[in-house]
Amino acid sequence: MTRAIMEGVAYSYRDCLSIMENLGIKANRIIASGGGARSPLWLQIQSDVLGHEIRTTGVTEQASFGAALAAGVGVGLFADIPTACSRLLPGEGQIIYPDPARSKIYDRGYSIYRDLYRSVSSFGERLAGLNL
Repeated sequence: MTRAIMEGVAYSYRDCLSIMENLGIKANRIIASGGGARSPLWLQIQSDVLGHEIRTTGVTEQASFGAALAAGVGVGLFADIPTACSRLLPGEGQIIYPDPARSKIYDRGYSIYRDLYRSVSSFGERLAGLNL
């Protein structure tokens, strides 16, 4: 059950990536962060579903680290965000590469996911109308 949830979320990420690409925005690098980035299985599923390598960072707490960088720029400690990053960010974490055989299976699964999504999307509107 847990793996099915992870795969569904990864398919949703793939939808987002597809929308970006249709808008002319190409993802040159995909970076995973936060608690989920500590799960090798979760990272591998994302990489396989997206068909892209996934990179992790050397920073465990991205949000607080980013806030600290911005504060450093705000008080004049650094000239700008790129300067702060070059001075303070540790090296990259790991790189997870997609498995071509699993990616092919996920490509077929994604097609089914899209068909299912289209067939049940109207139910969300109907449920929203219940005013629970």
